[in-house]
Amino acid sequence: MKAALVIMAAGMGSRYGGSKQVDGIGPDGEILMEYSIYDAIRAGFTKVVFIIKPEMRELVETLCGRRVAGMTAADGSPVEVCYAYQDFSSVPAFYSIPTERTKPFGTGTPCSVRGAASASRLSSSTPTITMVWTPSA
Repeated sequence: MKAALVIMAAGMGSRYGGSKQVDGIGPDGEILMEYSIYDAIRAGFTKVVFIIKPEMRELVETLCGRRVAGMTAADGSPVEVCYAYQDFSSVPAFYSIPTERTKPFGTGTPCSVRGAASASRLSSSTPTITMVWTPSA
């Protein structure tokens, strides 16, 4: 089975009150997403995709991305790690983003995310997530 764990970590943590993606919660300072990754790899997942803001890449790589890239999946293959950037570059022309908006599209926002596999490219190795506006019913 080829399965990918997609971790949506581009949020600002405004309801949480900080950077929930990087706050250590485990006995040895493990971050929350490490638990999900560990369980997914044990269950047979072979790929981890981090959906992040571009400015978070170095931090996510340092905290867990490099370590995950060195792991072995249940089938014996190396775990593949990918990073996808969430941004506003592909919002349809008929929709204008409010100038005061600083948060990425997320909880409660009328949009959906198209799969990272079909995302457009920012560079040869970093896809950007395509945000698709869908009007509220």
